[in-house]
Amino acid sequence: GILCISVVLIHVFGAMMTLSVQGSNAWNWLAAANPILLYAVPGFLMLTCLLTIGKLLKPYSLRDYTVKRVTGILIPYLIWSLFYILLVSLKPPPNFDLKDALLKVTYGKSIGHLYYLGLAIQLSVLLVLIAPLFKRKVSVFTLLGVTIVLTLGFYWLNWFVLHLPYVGSVTLWYIPTIAVGLWLGRDKALLPERLKSASPFLLAVAGTALYFYLPLALRVLAKKEVNTFYFQIAEWTYTTTVAVLLIFVSRFIAHTFAGKPLAWIGNYSLQIYLAHPLFLNLALIMFHPKNTLLFPVAGAFYLVMCLICPLILTKILEKAKISHLVFGR
Repeated sequence: GILCISVVLIHVFGAMMTLSVQGSNAWNWLAAANPILLYAVPGFLMLTCLLTIGKLLKPYSLRDYTVKRVTGILIPYLIWSLFYILLVSLKPPPNFDLKDALLKVTYGKSIGHLYYLGLAIQLSVLLVLIAPLFKRKVSVFTLLGVTIVLTLGFYWLNWFVLHLPYVGSVTLWYIPTIAVGLWLGRDKALLPERLKSASPFLLAVAGTALYFYLPLALRVLAKKEVNTFYFQIAEWTYTTTVAVLLIFVSRFIAHTFAGKPLAWIGNYSLQIYLAHPLFLNLALIMFHPKNTLLFPVAGAFYLVMCLICPLILTKILEKAKISHLVFGR
């Protein structure tokens, strides 16, 4: 639930930045909040690894696994990608380019945010291939060493050779998140103890990483030059440690008054993730604040629209018996 709301807030704040003047107080606050929330996608990837690795280390049906991923991820991804591509292409003046459309579907850029599902599709294949490596226990030092080597190796491979146009849409860009998620998920019985003992250290690392990461992220948003290597190291460190801390914190939140509402949102996270850009655009048409004093009201309205309307759409599609096709559940 927390990760789902974080994703929505990233897009709400991003939309509101376009309504404010760059350099103004409103723009600066929104610009600062945006990169702080970028743990969301790495967090989803880590959670997926944590929940999946245990199943893959036991006897399982590859056919059932594949069918579940195709119906639950691939088909909804293709449906919504094509929907958003057509929606954008119909804006005046109408413009549709097949080559551009194929590129956007490949990288999850049909509306800028669907790359997470593209990552989930890649991850589904990757987990089957690497799960056998985790049948034996891996020490945390071995994990860190291998993770650093592979992460830096792929960074420099892309820098010098691949030059991928959307490297953030490639699973190997998230090796730290994936590695930690698999390591934590391999021994779930030890998870509470590990998280409790490591949380003070992780909190210090996350705070230090944010200290270096946030100024660089703000320069990127202001379209200023940054050292991409330092920026990426800081971002990987910040997002990975915060993702782990959120898993720790969520165990406590689950037993508070906020636990049930967040769990409810979490149950519909895929529906919200897929449909909220549509309703965010509708909300921007319905309410376009001219004064920054109304920004808090506008932000709350956009957030409610993004969370509630996808749920209403889900119920409508459930009655029409096509929810499983459209949303994969």
